[in-house]
Amino acid sequence: MKPKIIYLANASNIHTKRWAVHFSGKYSITILSFEAAQIANVEVITLHSPLPGLLRYLWVVPIIRNLLSEIRPNIVHAHYAGGYGLLGALSGFHPYVVSLWGSDVYQAPKVSVFHRHILKFILKKADYLCSTSVAMAREAKLYVNRNFIITPFGIDCNVYCPSNIKKPSEEIVIGTIKKLDALYGVDRLIKAFAILNKEFPEKTLRLLIVGDGEELSRLQSLSCSLGLSAQIEFKGGVSQEEVPGLLHKMSIYVALSRSESFGVAVLEASACGLPVVVSDAGGLPEVVTDGETGFIIPQGDPAKAAMALIRLVSDAGLRDRMSNAGREFVLSHYQWKDKAKVMENLYTKIEREF
Repeated sequence: MKPKIIYLANASNIHTKRWAVHFSGKYSITILSFEAAQIANVEVITLHSPLPGLLRYLWVVPIIRNLLSEIRPNIVHAHYAGGYGLLGALSGFHPYVVSLWGSDVYQAPKVSVFHRHILKFILKKADYLCSTSVAMAREAKLYVNRNFIITPFGIDCNVYCPSNIKKPSEEIVIGTIKKLDALYGVDRLIKAFAILNKEFPEKTLRLLIVGDGEELSRLQSLSCSLGLSAQIEFKGGVSQEEVPGLLHKMSIYVALSRSESFGVAVLEASACGLPVVVSDAGGLPEVVTDGETGFIIPQGDPAKAAMALIRLVSDAGLRDRMSNAGREFVLSHYQWKDKAKVMENLYTKIEREF
């Protein structure tokens, strides 16, 4: 009989799905989630509560405890040290693993003293703590003096790979794939693109923005005010399956986030052979070798981002070198099978110790 792992997580999230599917061969995986989803070879139990916000998590704690008694898992693993982490902490189950994802550490504890105390409580209750980046682990240590296992999201380099179709030489497409949230600095990208556009009036430059969110109208207005409406395409939200094809349309990938836990989208772009320009926020510097696979620029400085873009647009040889280096960087350091092995080693360690 396979060992059993229960995930407390958003079952509709692409990263939850990837972890669950990967480990479903070796473990019996059950996801307890407020979000419904269907995942091959994985049981998803949808949680329901009549209460909003934090109260909905408290409502289902007795349900979680009953399910744990019935399923009798070997490991409980919460993906996200917020509501789902609180469920695990209140369940009283051990061994208990918590993975940090981003806003649970960078934003939530800054909302109020109450939120900070909740995060501290969750982190102290866990037997093992995982973080997708060194930068986020460092941030989390402001709330708990514990060691973190670094478990970055890996990239399937068979799916994310350079295109065989040659891009039109007369057109350069700058692109980003991000939720349109102020946090992710798409406004800074538009301002940098405006500077770039003035520098090369003779070139055909386009900006492709993929994603949706509450900032859409404001970003469209900013594009219009800068006279760039004809050159900027807002693609809207897309499925994960569409991402590689959209990356293949781009010449350069940009992520000028104000805060970022890791940078998996940047690695996907690098795996597809795109030079990248990123801010120095959070975990982004961990996924770029400055001057080799792309450029790391100070966040909040669209002019410096524009300078990096100007160098790339004006030098096709530099773009090619960074394209090759970026692909090799991902192959060497961030392949999915290698990163998943880190988590697999943790599970094996837990099975030995408990």
